[in-house]
Amino acid sequence: MSTRPPTAIRLLAEFGTASAMLSAIEALRRQRYHDLETYAPFDIPELDERLGLRRPRLGWLVVIAAIAGLVASYGIQWWANVHSYPLNVGGRPQHAIPAFVLATFEGTVLASALAAFFGLLIVLRLPRLWSVEDEVDEFHRSSIDRFWIAMHTFASDDDRAHAERLLREAGALRTITRVEPAWQGMVRPLALVIVLVLGANGCSDRVSHEWDWKRMRSQPHYRPYDTSTFFSDRKAMRTPPSGTIPREATQGAGFTLADSAALLRGATRYAIFCAVCHGERGEGSSVVGDNMRPTKPPSLVTAPVSALTSDQLYAVITIGFGRMPPYAAELTVADRWAVVAYVAELQRRAPPP
Repeated sequence: MSTRPPTAIRLLAEFGTASAMLSAIEALRRQRYHDLETYAPFDIPELDERLGLRRPRLGWLVVIAAIAGLVASYGIQWWANVHSYPLNVGGRPQHAIPAFVLATFEGTVLASALAAFFGLLIVLRLPRLWSVEDEVDEFHRSSIDRFWIAMHTFASDDDRAHAERLLREAGALRTITRVEPAWQGMVRPLALVIVLVLGANGCSDRVSHEWDWKRMRSQPHYRPYDTSTFFSDRKAMRTPPSGTIPREATQGAGFTLADSAALLRGATRYAIFCAVCHGERGEGSSVVGDNMRPTKPPSLVTAPVSALTSDQLYAVITIGFGRMPPYAAELTVADRWAVVAYVAELQRRAPPP
């Protein structure tokens, strides 16, 4: 009575000609052996038909991924521009199909390309860094002048012996039986688990005691008005030493209301970065500002804003305030002081309340 062999047994057969290998495949197929792999130094047109291989369904996978990428990319744009945060920019329609076409096309191509790449790896059973064939003597001749058949599915030891006999009768130069290590079947699942674990930790904000995956982003720091254990007064915000002034403040000393070059530069920068929300005359009325919810941009010519000093206006432009983002990256120090001078000019020209 035969016993079922381990699934790790692999039967290899070497042939000297392509016709002998094709004859062996026909003999095996007549006996209903299906799980066959072949190695040849060149393409053999009849091989796919003899092996009973069907056209891979990779094309359908690419089509499905392309449709999914199209729907996802278009849906994200619609959600962001129409549903989540609609803005009336110059009276243009919020749901503008021509404006969505480019990003939708890129998302479709990206999804289909990724599906084709990873689908091909799956179809070809890659990556396979090691296999039993790599340890067979002269197996490298499969890329020169030898032809090989590999089998690794058998119902019993008698079934494997019967397959080996068929291969020898078909003209096999030699047959080799190899036992694959038990860990080989765990390589791909283990690699996938490692990748998922590393990815999950890299996307998590949790900091463990041993590994901090986001040290560069989550460095210790204090927020304004926090309590500090380093200083004796337990205040995180420090008062500058007496007699010192901000380094950037000295660069605005040359700007006055009578400086026409500064006012012209400030007017240009104001029109580019500020007028879209605060209005051309600083009254807080604009297409974007009128559509902001729940609060609109403040008027720059009212008494509360006019009471601010030039240093305070400069600080607001530099670090932002409320919903207004900082503009230190967009405006140089000189440009920020020029905008401060122009705002002062707008306040001077504003009609009395």
